[in-house]
Amino acid sequence: MAKSGQAHKTCDFQVNVSGFPIRRSAAVRLTGLVRNATLDDSWPWDVQMQVENGKVAVFHYVVRDADAAETAPPVDSSRDRGEPLAIMVGRGGLIAGVESALRGKAAGERFDVRVAPEDGYGVRDEAAVQRVPKKFFAAPDRLRPGQMTTLSTRDGDRPVTVLKVGMSVVDVDVNHPLAGKTLAFEIEMVDVRDPTPDELSHGHAHGADGHAGH
Repeated sequence: MAKSGQAHKTCDFQVNVSGFPIRRSAAVRLTGLVRNATLDDSWPWDVQMQVENGKVAVFHYVVRDADAAETAPPVDSSRDRGEPLAIMVGRGGLIAGVESALRGKAAGERFDVRVAPEDGYGVRDEAAVQRVPKKFFAAPDRLRPGQMTTLSTRDGDRPVTVLKVGMSVVDVDVNHPLAGKTLAFEIEMVDVRDPTPDELSHGHAHGADGHAGH
C-alpha cells in the first residue's frame, strides 16, 4: 500500500488479482477483494514489454526446410553464430510470416511457426534465369554450377544460384535460395525493448543491446 504522502500511481494495463483479470486504476474498487487501495512500487507487478511496431525484438531462431528429412541440418541458426537476431519491427527487415508471429510475444517465450512461401521468400519463378557478365561477380573464375553466390546490383547484393559459367557470362537463377520452400522456425525470445535514438535515426536495430557498430 502507498505510504502517507506518496503520489498515487495510475495504471492502465491488464493485471491479475486473485485469479481475476482486471484493469487497475489509481483507486481500485473491487467488492470483496480490494477497496479504495493505492499501489506503490512494492506491488508485485509482472508486466513485460511485448512485440509491436517500433519495438526492437531480440530472438534466437533455428529454421529448417519443413519438407526436408528430420535428420537434415538446419537451413540457418542464430545459435551457430553465437548471438541472437535483433530486428526493429515494422521496418521490413524480416519476412512477413515470422514478423507476424512475433507480435504480442515477450522475453522468455518459446514458440514454433510454419511459414508458407507466400509469407517467406516468395513463390519460385521457374523463368527467373538471367545471363550476367562476369564483371558483376566478386570472384567469377571460382564460380561453379550449383554454387550459391551474390550478384552486385544497384539495390545491393542479391543471392543467386549459379547454373552455368561461360567465357564472359554466367547464367544464374535469381530466385532467392529459399523461394518456394515452406519453412519451420523454432524461436526463443531474448528481449523486447524500445529502440535507441540512433536506431530510430537509422531505421534499424544495432544488435541485441542497441550499440553494435555498423
